[in-house]
Amino acid sequence: MKNFLVAIFFIALNSTVYSQLSIKCKDSITVSVSPWEPCQYQVKVADIDNGSANYDTLWLSSGLPNHIMKSPGSYYVKLKGMNSIDANYCISKVIFADTSKPVVIVKQAIVLTFHTTDSIKMTKGLADNGSYDQCSELTFACSPAYLTITDPSSINVIVSVSDAYGNTNTGTMEVTIVDKTSGIPNKTENIEDDRFTITPNPADDFIQIKADNNSIDRLVIYAANGQEALTLKPAIDQTYNINNLQSGHYILMIHRTDGSVGKTQFIKK
Repeated sequence: MKNFLVAIFFIALNSTVYSQLSIKCKDSITVSVSPWEPCQYQVKVADIDNGSANYDTLWLSSGLPNHIMKSPGSYYVKLKGMNSIDANYCISKVIFADTSKPVVIVKQAIVLTFHTTDSIKMTKGLADNGSYDQCSELTFACSPAYLTITDPSSINVIVSVSDAYGNTNTGTMEVTIVDKTSGIPNKTENIEDDRFTITPNPADDFIQIKADNNSIDRLVIYAANGQEALTLKPAIDQTYNINNLQSGHYILMIHRTDGSVGKTQFIKK
C-alpha cells in the first residue's frame, strides 16, 4: 500500500509539472552578418527562446528551408514546445538587417589622358577594382564627379560606394591628368571639317568617309570621355566597319600625311 501511494504521489507531481508547460518568445530580435560572410542567417532556438520551461522538446517553425533567411527583411518565426501531455507555441519577429558597410576596393592610381574633350566624367568603370557587398548591388559616386584639363596634374578622387540598405563606404584614388588635346574646340564651336564628310550619321555598323584618301595617314575614333575607341587605316572604298563600337557619341580625327588633323563627330546607333 505504501509503494502504491508513493507511485500515485510521483504521478501527481509529474502531472503538475507538465501541466505548467511554458513556451516564451522574445517579442523581436535583430540579427546581422559581417561583410565577409554570405548574406544569410540561420535562426536558432536560442535566438528567440525567452525562458521556456517544463518542455520535453523545443523546435522552430518558420517556413524557411533550414530556417535560413537569405535576404534582409522581417520574418516571423514560431517557437514550438511540448511535453507528454501538452503542446504550445509562441511567435517572434526576427529582423535580418544589413548593417555592414560595403567592402571598397578602388584602383590606387590611374592616368586620364584628354584627347578630344576638356572634361571626363568619373565612373565606376574608371574607379572600381572589385568592390562588393554580400547583400545587394552597389552604386558609385565620385567627388569630384568630373575632371577637367584645368585641374591639377595630380588629384585625389573620393569614391563613395553605397548598398541598397543605406550603408556607405569610401575609398581614395589618385588620378594623373595628361592633356593631349592640343587646343580642342570649345564646346560651343562647330567642330565639323568641310574637307570630309561622314555618312550616314547616325550610323549602324558602317560609315563612309568622303575625303581625299591620298592625304589620309590614319583615322582615330574617340569616345565622348576622351578615350581612344578605334584606329583605322584609309580604305580604298572609304567604308569603315564600326560594328564593335557601343552606341553613343564619337569624335573622329583624321590625321593627314602633311601633319594636319581634321575633326568631326558622329553618332553610333
